[in-house]
Amino acid sequence: MHCKKIRRKLSPYLDGALDETLRQTVTLHLSCCEECREALGRMEGLGRAFSAMSSPPPPPGLAGRILAEARARSTWAWPRSFPLRLATVAGLFIGITAGTIIGLHTWPQGEKYSPMEAQTGAADLVSVFNLDYLTDAPERSLADTYRMLANSDTRW
Repeated sequence: MHCKKIRRKLSPYLDGALDETLRQTVTLHLSCCEECREALGRMEGLGRAFSAMSSPPPPPGLAGRILAEARARSTWAWPRSFPLRLATVAGLFIGITAGTIIGLHTWPQGEKYSPMEAQTGAADLVSVFNLDYLTDAPERSLADTYRMLANSDTRW
């Protein structure tokens, strides 16, 4: 390997992140190349210098400032005043109730045909949706299952 490629591998070499073959290649090159050994020595010196340094303590009140900033940037917050909370809960309740009532009045009850049959007047969905090409499908295939579901009396 050339020195340029070896120097890219020096940091992973120091970290022990190279596989065994590549590690042996770098070790062999380092035994022959003075410049790459010096580069490795400089990297080891930097590593020792950084290890000897201590990280500074966080400034006082940092956690509180971070939480305050996060609250200020949030897109929606639960209303703080009681009337706004009550209005929010009432709006949700009215929406859910209205949706339930509308759903109950529009859901077919006790009918043996689907809304599509009511619109088209046809009971055979294979002919309604032009699924005649599925009649040649092999047994237990996906097309056969689809055709069987379309012809079944069970309506979803």
